[in-house]
Amino acid sequence: MTEEQINLVADIPGLVAIFGDALYKDFGSIVRELVQNSHDTIIEIAAASQHPEEALREYRVDVDFDRARQRLTVCDDGKGMDRVTILDSLNNFAKSRKRDLQKNLNSSARSDSAQALMRIVGEYGVGFLSAMAVSDKLRVWSHRDGATPVLWEYNAGKATAHVTDIERSQFEAMLSRLRLRPIRSGTVVECQLKDSIFEQYWISEEDVGTSLTQYAGLLPVPINYNGEAVSCKYSAWSNPAAATEEEWLDAIRGMHKEEPMLVVPIYSPPRELDIQGVLWIPERTSYFTTPRLDVYVKRMFVVADDEIIVPTWARFVSGMLNGNKLRRIVSGNTIQNDKNATAIREYLKDRIIDEFKKLRSKPERDYWKVVSPHDEAIKGSAADDDEFRACVWDKLRFVCGDRRLTIPEYLTALERKTEKKNTIYFYDQKKQQHSADLVGEATGIPILDIDQTRDDMLVRKICADKDYELRSFRELAEEHFQKPAKEEDFSSLVAACAHWNIEAEVRDYSPAHLPAVMIEDQTFQDRRDQLLQGLNKHGDEHFAKDLEKLFRRQHAANFGVSFYLNSSNPLIQELARANFADQLQICLALYNTSFMAAVPNLKDAERKTIYESISTVYLSALSKATSERRTSSETKKDESKPHEKQRPAQTDGVITVFMITPFSDTYRKLEAAVRSVFEAPPYYFKVVLARDHTFHNSLIGNVKSHIARADAYVAEISDLNPNVMLELGAVLLTGSERPIFSLRDVNAKSDVPADLKSELYLQYGTIEDAEDTIAGRIRSLIERDGRPTHDGITTLLAKRQRRALTRTCMAKLSYRLGEDELSAVLRSYSTVEALQQATREQVIQTTGLKSYAVEALRGELLEADKR
Repeated sequence: MTEEQINLVADIPGLVAIFGDALYKDFGSIVRELVQNSHDTIIEIAAASQHPEEALREYRVDVDFDRARQRLTVCDDGKGMDRVTILDSLNNFAKSRKRDLQKNLNSSARSDSAQALMRIVGEYGVGFLSAMAVSDKLRVWSHRDGATPVLWEYNAGKATAHVTDIERSQFEAMLSRLRLRPIRSGTVVECQLKDSIFEQYWISEEDVGTSLTQYAGLLPVPINYNGEAVSCKYSAWSNPAAATEEEWLDAIRGMHKEEPMLVVPIYSPPRELDIQGVLWIPERTSYFTTPRLDVYVKRMFVVADDEIIVPTWARFVSGMLNGNKLRRIVSGNTIQNDKNATAIREYLKDRIIDEFKKLRSKPERDYWKVVSPHDEAIKGSAADDDEFRACVWDKLRFVCGDRRLTIPEYLTALERKTEKKNTIYFYDQKKQQHSADLVGEATGIPILDIDQTRDDMLVRKICADKDYELRSFRELAEEHFQKPAKEEDFSSLVAACAHWNIEAEVRDYSPAHLPAVMIEDQTFQDRRDQLLQGLNKHGDEHFAKDLEKLFRRQHAANFGVSFYLNSSNPLIQELARANFADQLQICLALYNTSFMAAVPNLKDAERKTIYESISTVYLSALSKATSERRTSSETKKDESKPHEKQRPAQTDGVITVFMITPFSDTYRKLEAAVRSVFEAPPYYFKVVLARDHTFHNSLIGNVKSHIARADAYVAEISDLNPNVMLELGAVLLTGSERPIFSLRDVNAKSDVPADLKSELYLQYGTIEDAEDTIAGRIRSLIERDGRPTHDGITTLLAKRQRRALTRTCMAKLSYRLGEDELSAVLRSYSTVEALQQATREQVIQTTGLKSYAVEALRGELLEADKR
């Protein structure tokens, strides 16, 4: 057998293309890699001085990006390289001497602070491949004191590079050509970027600067980008071990543009975890479901972490942390979840809990100032983590009627009304709210709202921790809703309900003004669970039908709920003495109205049946009225007609679109997207929500007024929110031909109600999408080639006499007014026509705008019309 030793062959162009593309997915990462190399050479030379921390300030890295010339340069005044070094460093891929260099720096560091600063950030030796991957031509110019300057050149697609000794004058000429400062020694990397890079990435000078600031903002070496400093800005990072809270506040405000409510400095010396940084609780409510911690490794940004280092339950926390013992994944886009990461995660968890223990000792006002904006997120955190829950459980607030109570406050309120202690009454489904409120009002006992899954889980865990008893509001109703003394007096009402296949019971309860109430029956829920178990076990269709018949209570229409008639109510008392025909109609109407009040998300057929039932009762009452009352009513109606004629017009020729959404900030982005479509050219409609203008003191009266004044309606019906459906039902009952546009999330589970299927409904994506994405989706559904295609839209455009002048409309213009100027214009002019028809002097006088601003504004509006 002949043994032969062979050399391995690497395809350098292929290697560059594969590794350069796979390792670095964005242009910012490429800049980062080059800056790392410059940083490390300065660290090495500074470490050799007597005072390395001071020596760092004498050196600098300059990054320049010229988009027009497609050129990126990175220049440092570090040690530089001679011919031997440049051949060894740039011609041997994946060879890194930096681990050995770091060990030498650690052993020579004279203090913890010096050791923390003297960090080599490059690690794998493959970063230079990224620069080769994006460059048509790559040049490395370097000069070391006492050595001949060297030029290393590589052209894309070649298997070879060229190394040339050059004169010092050539080196200086290069610095002049690239408009770089004179340097005695150091290295310049000059990348002539490929055209394809500008097609693959959107690269601007601003983007590169932002990326560089993010990646390298904490490095101890001074770094400039296009002449401006991007590192060494914040004193807290210069000496994190001794940084004050005010210094950390300055860093947070500068780097994250946030105003923290609570600051938690993080520091563990190099001999322990070797971490530095800060956590904080932001002033504003966070709508993210996970925490955000900017993680740096050896002062170089790596990842915005939400699971490896930061405790995943601490979703209300933001932070930035540098870990010198953390390890980057080779791509540079994340960190290794190793024992160091685990130890840091436990350390951060302890610091957060310790800080909350300190916060608890402060006055209540100070505590709630920090916690209130994040109350819901903190509840979710308490549900997820046992130790954190033990620290904060008695400070968590839950909805209870029109109040928000902590568990201790709830128990105190309960003890005032009953002898029961350590008991919590609750409801856990939104559709039970009305019934639960009635039971709470009737008994005087507070009932906790835990219909949110998070609250449900949290309260159950607290009860398990503290050995509290958790009881449904239905059990409370059974205990307090007693049968009347003379139950037989109301037997005819029970019979009247039975005629409609409704199982009813007569109970004596308060408040007396409520004639009937409907409560979901827990026993039916238990039976339903048994049914599901049977189905899962047997999977037999006939068996399922038999079980369903068995579980119906005498085939009652209201199986699954309890329908209680109130014997203390005057209507029920009077009804018990009425003839049976009236009892039949009124009992059905009472059932339907109770059902409507207790069960949200009604289907269209159910809503129609309810209104027909109520109308029947009203018709019966009207038929029994005296002719005098009818005449009087007609007279009053006639007398009101002249007033109708005198009422001011509801519109000034502007098309008003009334938008109906659930009461939640979640839909603010959807609202903005709708405005950006309908308030912009070519529509110029005015989108109005109930909160925008108050026509009536009562909420219902205000909504009615908005409905009456609107020319069209936009409703978010993804989850068939009860408030939205009630308002939409009121719109449908007007019998008007005004268009209705229904908005639906693509993930909506509920079907579109039958009455709305004939209308235009738009699937806009998801509520998590960006505002522009949602707006683009809506526009694509109502337009084709930029022209309206839906009959409802074209009808509104034909009806429009004037174009609404709104903030959204003004925001679409390239000429931007200041906030005060914009407010002045909108106060003075409500339509585009009014602004255009006024003289320039009138506009200046009423708004205070400069003459050129008036002309620019009106000119742009005119151009928008032409488009």
